[in-house]
Amino acid sequence: MTVDAVVVLWDLPINSQEFLSAPQFLQTEDKAMFVYDHGVVGEFSTIVFDGVEASCFTFYECCSPEQVAAYDRVIMVEDSSWATELASRKVSTKVTSKHYRIFIDEVGCYDVLSAAVSKPLPGNLINQEISRKSGSNRGAGSNLAL
Repeated sequence: MTVDAVVVLWDLPINSQEFLSAPQFLQTEDKAMFVYDHGVVGEFSTIVFDGVEASCFTFYECCSPEQVAAYDRVIMVEDSSWATELASRKVSTKVTSKHYRIFIDEVGCYDVLSAAVSKPLPGNLINQEISRKSGSNRGAGSNLAL
């Protein structure tokens, strides 16, 4: 078994052991949001994945050491066998998306194949970012609007 090379993009600003509740992973056809709290009621951040082609969740008891290495951080898996396998199924086999990974304590590992990922946005800024990217104000009344 070969170990994929990884690049640490950033560490989460809070330890996942301090979360009040499990994070939420919300996905539409090509966009996903990873929402987590800051250990304080009403304070949360969101990581947005754009151009999502695939996502996968692995329960923490089933995670490999490579998955656990993404503990409380966002990493990019370089030369990912998962990304290569999925690209081989597409009409265009060019790998344009990147494999991102996050591991959360006592929850598990989230793997996402997407074109881009944003740094965590505080809850009150997420609607502005989504509106800017979509060119609309749709969903402005909800912090979790996709």
